[in-house]
Amino acid sequence: MNRKKLMGFTLIELLAVIAILGVILSISLYAFSFSTDNVNEEVDEINKNALLSAANIYFNEFSHNGNWNSYTIKEDGVDTTYSCVSLYNLINSGIYDTSNTYTKEMLDNVAVKIKTVNGVSTYEYIDNYNTDSDCTYWVVGDEIGNIDMDITTGETGTNEVAVLPTIDNNGDGTYTLKLRFTADKKVIQETYTFPVYVLILLDKSGSMRSNDRNRDAIKAISNMVNDIYTIDNSYIGFIDFGYSANYFSSSGNIWVNNSYQNQLLSYINDVPYVNGCDNNYYDAYTTAINNYGILDKGNQFTYVVLLSDAGNNNDGSTCISSAQKDNVASRIRSSVEKFIAVAYSPATTCLSTLASSNCPDNGGSCYYLSNSSQIASLFDNISNSIIENVMSQRVNQSKVKIDFTNKITLYDSNGNVISNDLNIDFNLNDTTSDIYVKEVEYTFKVNEVSDEEFTCNYEDKVCTYNNTLFEGFEIELYDSENNLIETLAPSELPGFTITKTLKSYMN
Repeated sequence: MNRKKLMGFTLIELLAVIAILGVILSISLYAFSFSTDNVNEEVDEINKNALLSAANIYFNEFSHNGNWNSYTIKEDGVDTTYSCVSLYNLINSGIYDTSNTYTKEMLDNVAVKIKTVNGVSTYEYIDNYNTDSDCTYWVVGDEIGNIDMDITTGETGTNEVAVLPTIDNNGDGTYTLKLRFTADKKVIQETYTFPVYVLILLDKSGSMRSNDRNRDAIKAISNMVNDIYTIDNSYIGFIDFGYSANYFSSSGNIWVNNSYQNQLLSYINDVPYVNGCDNNYYDAYTTAINNYGILDKGNQFTYVVLLSDAGNNNDGSTCISSAQKDNVASRIRSSVEKFIAVAYSPATTCLSTLASSNCPDNGGSCYYLSNSSQIASLFDNISNSIIENVMSQRVNQSKVKIDFTNKITLYDSNGNVISNDLNIDFNLNDTTSDIYVKEVEYTFKVNEVSDEEFTCNYEDKVCTYNNTLFEGFEIELYDSENNLIETLAPSELPGFTITKTLKSYMN
């Protein structure tokens, strides 16, 4: 009876045995699985090492031919070259064992990336070389467009002020900007033309007919008119005086430009000389002030030229006392650039005295000629002097002001960041050439351009970014007093294009 009890199990005992057997089975299965994973990992590692070794052989054999694709950049200042070898090419070359089974996905994606620094290469297993960061790279190039800028200036209608910007890629993320400015001296000097006013006062007393004085006067004044009108923006007024003062007028204009040249010359040739007429200098001066506004023209580029043979006023006063009345002559002299009094073959000593002894120092010039035939030559000299004075003073300096785009950081020759407002002075004192040339050179870098600012054609794997090289560009013209007189701006600005092209360095 005791033996039968030993042969039987209670339910509790049976459940305990089953639980123990389950634990033993679980431990056995885990140990088997762990051993299998280790074997698989070891196999994968062996395959990878074999793959890297094959890539090494492939690289040493084929990397020196001209068809090897690679990409070189500077990393920490050192040239670093990247290239990739696909699993597919390693198998096709026979270098890598094909006994292993590879899925199509692996053949289409697995590669070895090779990094070469100072002749030493390292190899990295890549499980998907189709991503941008693996075996492809963006080639960044730059293109400069609209680099020729012409500015139409003055009344010539020609493009005679230009800037030629060129850009060199330094290969380190910076660029060299070279600006070459050219400007025709005549255009720069005359682009802004202060109006030139020349008021001519002619004695028409009867004594002017003696010894052909009137003929010589008309010839001299006509030549002066023709010469003065060679100056851009020039105006001439004409007063003829005897008992009283008359003046030339056409269509309500008394200050006339060269469009009235023939009418003015005709009026001068037809001036009626009156016998026995004394000269009312005072009336001539007040006509210049009241009708021609000579005191309001400004003392730059305003001239008064008086020609007479110096008779007395009809009120018995002399030309000197007439000039002194109400200080009319001195007021004119102090308001214009130059007051020029010319006396020749005088019937009295009045104007000759004024010319020889009483010529003021404040902007006056006095001449006395004993022979009227000399008047033509003198007036030519006066005209040339006026022209030379105008041309030398209109503009004697010029500044180029550039506002760079905010995509550009500009550096000076010492590598220091400078303002985006760049000023360049022309040397207009250079008289050795008819063309002013100014060349400057700066370094700049294009600030980071976000991906969103590129326009991409993904089918062609090309992205472009367009921007102007300058936000603004202008030439500022200054007079001899360093006052800004005019600003010139081009109709278009040079621009640059940054291109990114997706390239592969897969072999």
